[in-house]
Amino acid sequence: MLKIIKMLSAVIILYAISLTTVYAGMGGFTIDPVFPENQVEDTQSFFDIETNVGETQQISVIVTNTTDGPMSVELALNTAITNYNRVLDYTNADPDLTNPYAFSNIASFADAAITAANGVVSIPPGESVEVFINIAIPQGGFDGIILGAVRALQYLSAEDIAGGGMVVSRMAITTPVRLRGGNTDVDVDFIMGEINAELVRGRANIIADIAHPNPRLTLGVEMSATIYPIDSEDPIFGMSGMQVDFAPRSVFPLRFEDQAGFGVVAGDYRAVITLEHNGLTWNFEETFTISPEVAQEVNMGAVNLQQQAPGLVAPDNSPATTNTMMMIAIVAVVVLLLVVIVMLVMKQKRGLSH
Repeated sequence: MLKIIKMLSAVIILYAISLTTVYAGMGGFTIDPVFPENQVEDTQSFFDIETNVGETQQISVIVTNTTDGPMSVELALNTAITNYNRVLDYTNADPDLTNPYAFSNIASFADAAITAANGVVSIPPGESVEVFINIAIPQGGFDGIILGAVRALQYLSAEDIAGGGMVVSRMAITTPVRLRGGNTDVDVDFIMGEINAELVRGRANIIADIAHPNPRLTLGVEMSATIYPIDSEDPIFGMSGMQVDFAPRSVFPLRFEDQAGFGVVAGDYRAVITLEHNGLTWNFEETFTISPEVAQEVNMGAVNLQQQAPGLVAPDNSPATTNTMMMIAIVAVVVLLLVVIVMLVMKQKRGLSH
């Protein structure tokens, strides 16, 4: 039974990792970081560099084509963010023009030809190409850390994408880059930003921006949030027990999703949000307004909108419903794996008995 439990745990962990990571060597190419002398962390998976003020730090990655045909790989230098799902995300290729310390703003390809080709590198079959990246460390230095990544994607032309139908999958490998500044002992802080109604993935949402302005990585922040009509104590959205991983100098878009399809209603509201980390607490209470024009625009784009009486709010329309559905799905997967493992064990025993 102990072996079965261990086997089940390993399967579940590997399944969870496969949802977020594609490993080198699985899809036709590999990425190997070449660590500089000022690499700090003894690891083979990411750059962790002690920087020098005003210098140009050069790093490189070796891209290897493991197939017997030519291949092109698209490289991007991305800044780490905190995404809607409350985790670190290195896939965002949009430059952050408001943050001069963003990795995407200080990193560039040393080869101008790669820059001109939008990061696309062509590799002959079975061969490797070393790609050099220059990182311009700010002249005045910086405190804390700068976090980004070298992200590699299997390159697909417009014709390839068009021929792929509704779903196009391609291999991706991410190599994080952590740059350490002069003072890495940086305090934690949060700032409440704007609250707006928006359309996200075809559903109406209320988005509350929570800024994490300091240059540090802050993991496992406990968060609870509730939204009330301005003149009521009856919540229309609520969630608790969330954990959020904040990237340095990031903004987390806290999402209240209208899962039941009742839409957002124009009016005045109040948001109460609490964050806790290492014994410290931040309490925010902000009022905001959803205009009739914004409510109509968002609701018109919602694919799950139902016809309901104005002002009616679904009793289970908080993101907690999503967590419940995810838990049900996880339990179903675990039960299915248990059934499969038990069947395999019984089959093995029958084979031994014969």
